[in-house]
Amino acid sequence: MIDPFTAFAAVKSAVSAGKELVNVTKQIGEFFDGVDDLRAAHERKKNSLFSGSDENAMETFVNLQRAKDAEEELRQIVIATRGFSAWVNCKLYGCKQEKTARQRLKQRETQGKAN
Repeated sequence: MIDPFTAFAAVKSAVSAGKELVNVTKQIGEFFDGVDDLRAAHERKKNSLFSGSDENAMETFVNLQRAKDAEEELRQIVIATRGFSAWVNCKLYGCKQEKTARQRLKQRETQGKAN
């Protein structure tokens, strides 16, 4: 799983060092992938029959909230440096990545059931 907080920290430090957003697109993509992984992990913990404690679900919930805060901060950075339309494009990319990730997860689950 990609750590979205590490990816976000890389974006934030690069931008504060004067680099353009186009130079950190890989890290932005990793951030969105990591957030998608956090969402999936939270859903698995929340819906698991074998989850004996709410502690694990609470941990994933807190991480998900931290990711939402980081996404808001990323939004502010993108809008400040490239404008609102750049954020819309960034979110569209993130949504496409999320859809692709969900499709891959479903495919893996289907293959796992077949085996």
